[in-house]
Amino acid sequence: MKVTDAIELLRPGQWIKNLLVGAGFAFALADRGQEFDWRPSLASSLAATAVFCLLSGSVYAFNDARDAAADRVHPEKRRRPVASGRVSVREALGLGAASFAIAFALACAVGGGFALCAAAYAAMQLLYNLGLKRVPWLEIAILAAGFPLRVKAGAVAAGVPVTPWILACTMSAAALVAAGKRFAEMDLGADAPRHRAVLSRYTLPGLRFAVNALAAATFAVYAAWSANPATIAKFGGHVFTYTAFPVAAGIARYAWLVLRCGEGGRPERVFSRDLRLLAWIAVWAAAWVLVLR
Repeated sequence: MKVTDAIELLRPGQWIKNLLVGAGFAFALADRGQEFDWRPSLASSLAATAVFCLLSGSVYAFNDARDAAADRVHPEKRRRPVASGRVSVREALGLGAASFAIAFALACAVGGGFALCAAAYAAMQLLYNLGLKRVPWLEIAILAAGFPLRVKAGAVAAGVPVTPWILACTMSAAALVAAGKRFAEMDLGADAPRHRAVLSRYTLPGLRFAVNALAAATFAVYAAWSANPATIAKFGGHVFTYTAFPVAAGIARYAWLVLRCGEGGRPERVFSRDLRLLAWIAVWAAAWVLVLR
């Protein structure tokens, strides 16, 4: 197995999702300012992020080994290392096992609480790949649950608290992205269930409704958090509530790209290439900076 094929099998391009592991540390740094001893927490947060990158890689390798036959009928997935024949199933499983072993050893070094969170994530992904991914709506919920679990695990590793609001907002946003991805995959028509069996149990109207409902829910959770008395007290006034406006615009833009432009299949491309969406994210980030000054 070539090194380039091994790297591709672990899909480092998808590891950007694991930046959420550092969310707890980032919020604690913003909240506590100079009173926060950030150095040990930063080291733990970085190690925790590395653990989830390795865990994600092991899951991708395991998934590609199991789904090679289905991937061969997909216009893009057929180029993956296992589906294309460049890497054997045995090699993929071996690389996945090695990545998992290294990740779990590092997780134990970070701390017992974090190791439990990492083990829960790995178990959830294993159950998903062994059969739960064929259960409609539940599979979207499982995919979405992995994101607040990343946030919680990173907060545990850094030794900082994380509010239920952040977890709820992360969960609903991740569910929106997952539903949007399924909506885009349905455009493959008759071939769709061949590469992902669960698509035969979805309908386009049902997924369209889910995308709209989850977009509204994501904004509602963020807006409720920004207008919460505890949040207002923490950030010194109602001005923080105004950060909900770029969030609303960004969510609306993403839903439009998914439902009208068919861009939900590769969400990482949407978040890195759509200039209007990036502009709203930048406005939101700037609003945060102004509030925290």
